[in-house]
Amino acid sequence: MQSDQLPALQYKGHIPGLDGLRGLAILLVLVYHGLDGSMPWTSISNWLRWPVMATQYGSSGVQLFFILSGFLITSILLDSRASSGYYKKFYLRRSLRILPAYLLLLTVLKADHVIGWKFVLAALLYIANMAEIVGASNAEYGPLWSLAVEEQFYLLWPFVVRRYSSASLTRIILLWYPIAACLRIAYVLVAPAADMNYKLWFNTETLLAGALIALCLRQNLLRRDNITGVIAILGGLALCLFPFVVYADLHTAAQSPAFRFLLAFRNYPFLFAYSALLLWVLKKNRGPSQKLGSWGRFLTFYGYISYGLYLVHQFLFWKIDALVRGTLLDPYRNLWALPIGFIASTAIATGVAFLSRRYFEDFFLRKKETVAPQETSTPVAV
Repeated sequence: MQSDQLPALQYKGHIPGLDGLRGLAILLVLVYHGLDGSMPWTSISNWLRWPVMATQYGSSGVQLFFILSGFLITSILLDSRASSGYYKKFYLRRSLRILPAYLLLLTVLKADHVIGWKFVLAALLYIANMAEIVGASNAEYGPLWSLAVEEQFYLLWPFVVRRYSSASLTRIILLWYPIAACLRIAYVLVAPAADMNYKLWFNTETLLAGALIALCLRQNLLRRDNITGVIAILGGLALCLFPFVVYADLHTAAQSPAFRFLLAFRNYPFLFAYSALLLWVLKKNRGPSQKLGSWGRFLTFYGYISYGLYLVHQFLFWKIDALVRGTLLDPYRNLWALPIGFIASTAIATGVAFLSRRYFEDFFLRKKETVAPQETSTPVAV
């Protein structure tokens, strides 16, 4: 019998809806890199510039990944923080999930001369988001910036979760948001030319949004009688703020302090929207046996291969772009080749990612339960 109180509604198992959100996140990233990333909307002179412009918001899929990561990892840490081997199990399990495919990708990129040794060093140190520290460029292989942000965050966050109570963690997160906002404003005023989008301290709000949801569920601050209202508030904030994002993107040449201030908070509508989406999925979830429609199964499949697909898609997109350059399939010669090329590139990347997951990544994932079994019970509904 389902209880109105979340703490009584826990079980050990995965949440199907979260797999669907992972699938949505990776598809958003693919749309961005495969369309606006291949041919920037500003280079298109006819009406197609507007639908292509809309695809640039696919880059926000990384924020959805961050929110999901913050929620899931914090849930695991909260459930296991009283257990022995807390740190060992966490970092060993994370290594088995992240490193095999990551190291394989770095090997392929270096063998194909896509990246240099300095960038390899940055990637191995998980500072690909600030590769200039070792004399490399962040742009050598862009997708790795978000993995660097996550790993930097998770070097610290397990120690914080272990040390403080859930109530204290909630207060720490709520205190951080005004501090983060002040940091953004300071960057706008003091260093307007600085790149802050790829740094850890300007992505913690998104990671901590997922963590805050996990904490609020466990403390019964989010309940069946109030979660719908919270979803509505977050969704309303996203809808109200998104027109300002569009305005900023249409006037990127502006350099006034007010405009730079607007750009500094460009990610906030997506933070609110994706937090609301996560809460909606949790509210609707009915456990591993939940029936999914065709769209749900489609998104879940992409969630299943999302990590490998995120790693490899940019490399494959580049290779395919190079093959069609100067031919009839070159979007700069034939604009209608852009969606055709995107569909073909996505199909190839999907196939490679599926093979990676089924025959490579899963081998190491099975080792997780052997070498570092994790006893958790994840909240699945309210």
